[in-house]
Amino acid sequence: LEFRRVLFRSIDVNGAGAALGEAAAELRAIQLQVVSKHIEQRRIGVGAYGALRAVHAQGVVGHGDIRFVVGWISNARNIVEVIVEVASPGMPFKKNQKTMKIQTLTPYAVNVSEKTNWFFLKIQTDDGLTGWGEASLSGGWEENQILNVKRLAANITGLAIDAALPQLTVYPHAVGGLVWNSILSAAEMALMDIKAREAGVPLHRLFGAPLRDRIRVYGNINRAATDRSPAGFAALARDRQAQGYTAFKLAPFDGVFWADMNDPEVRKKYRHALDCILAVRDAVGPDAGVLVDCHWRFDEPTALQLLRDLAPAKLFWGECLTSERAEHHAVLDRVRRAAADMGVLIAGGERQIGVLGFEPLLRAKLLDVVMP
Repeated sequence: LEFRRVLFRSIDVNGAGAALGEAAAELRAIQLQVVSKHIEQRRIGVGAYGALRAVHAQGVVGHGDIRFVVGWISNARNIVEVIVEVASPGMPFKKNQKTMKIQTLTPYAVNVSEKTNWFFLKIQTDDGLTGWGEASLSGGWEENQILNVKRLAANITGLAIDAALPQLTVYPHAVGGLVWNSILSAAEMALMDIKAREAGVPLHRLFGAPLRDRIRVYGNINRAATDRSPAGFAALARDRQAQGYTAFKLAPFDGVFWADMNDPEVRKKYRHALDCILAVRDAVGPDAGVLVDCHWRFDEPTALQLLRDLAPAKLFWGECLTSERAEHHAVLDRVRRAAADMGVLIAGGERQIGVLGFEPLLRAKLLDVVMP
């Protein structure tokens, strides 16, 4: 079905409803925005047909053309956003639908390589719908995550989805830290997956129209590199290139940390890492993307030196060069500016938590690529 987005802004709620009614005959999906203090106070989720009827009573939607709501209202700045699925004329929206309840939470820890485990969370409802979320962390935290799944299950089993979602808000200062927040995040993914399945739409439709049709991906050659020599990394890069990848990421700075850079052995490891990166560049050619993950191993002077040392590699991005803690934001800003002068993007943010964690980085434009 053709998907188009129509945006209505109106102080006159009834006027917006009339415009929606005229458009409903032609469009399959509509995003409606109106300003109304009355409706702004209501939250709409998938299956919240009682709330939809309340909005219908205000004249915002009507004419029998609205089948069900697949979005929700955001009360930020009194802007109301309603994403609706438009059915054939006269097709009623669902009424008196039974509210689903969360029945089970099941964790899955999957070993995929010598260095890597993936962690998934499956949530099933009493209606038989299943949603999946992902909570993979590095460092072998799966036992702790399983315990946290049990803790969360005790809190939300038996609840309706809309009642459970407010309990999944993540906070950087949560006592459980990244482990607990990873489970909350996976649970939110799974519940939104269930919402989309219930509505019969792709998950992205709950958030509006897709912003792009294609996304470039990279081949991560780091954890698979048991031969961590320049030749070993280069061979893996060529293998991934043969599979169709056009960008390649590695993290070869084993045993390197800025505070130890005066140690001759650490300097030797640093030089070895540079050789690995340059070998990958030679292997994949000048047009491929080379991405380097530094795992926060550098301070400002060593990060700037690294950028200079890797100028011949023409990096696509440098990831997590320096600390992202608030006291280091000025450093991160200077490093990003230096990288921009060399045509290198700065990526990071993979350990930030929630809006509170990401907002300072985004507002100050400290990162070119955000990795939630």
